[in-house]
Amino acid sequence: MAVPSYLSSFVLQRLVVAPAEFPKRFGGAWLVWEPGSWTAPAQSGGVLSTLVASGPATRPGQGDALCFLLGASPRLVRVGREPDNDVVINDGTVSRQQFSLVCDGAGWWVEPHNDKTRLLPDTKLSSGLRQPLSSGAQLGAGGVRLTFLDAAGFEARLRRS
Repeated sequence: MAVPSYLSSFVLQRLVVAPAEFPKRFGGAWLVWEPGSWTAPAQSGGVLSTLVASGPATRPGQGDALCFLLGASPRLVRVGREPDNDVVINDGTVSRQQFSLVCDGAGWWVEPHNDKTRLLPDTKLSSGLRQPLSSGAQLGAGGVRLTFLDAAGFEARLRRS
C-alpha cells in the first residue's frame, strides 16, 4: 500500500494554518527524500516529464523536499524504484527493492534487501539484517539521501524551514 507523500512546503503550511489539527493528520514517523543535485535528461526521441501546477508556482521551491508519511502504527514499508513498492524512489541509482522500514510498535528498523544501502555518512548495511533507526538517521540508496524522522523531529525540521 502506497504511503501518502507531500512536499515539505505543503506540510509546513498545514502546521502554520492549523497547529492543533496537525498531529491528528500528520502525526507519526516520516521519510524525507532530501533535495540533491539533479539535471533534466537530454531528450532523445522520448517524452520528458514536466511538473504541471495551477497557479503561479510551477516547480518546488529551493530546498523543498518530498516527504512520505509513515505513520505511527506497526507496519512494513517497502522502499525502492519499482512501482509496487510502498515508497517509490524514481531514480535510476536506486534498486528495484532497496530496503524495508519496519515498525514493531516499539520503534522503527531498516532492513536492506541488498548490500547497497548505507547508513550515512559511511556505514554499509548488510542485506537482511535489521538496524534500528533513530530520528534524524540518514539512509543512502544509490545516489539518493533519505532522512528518517519521528513526529517531533519532523515538526522541529518544519519549524526551522
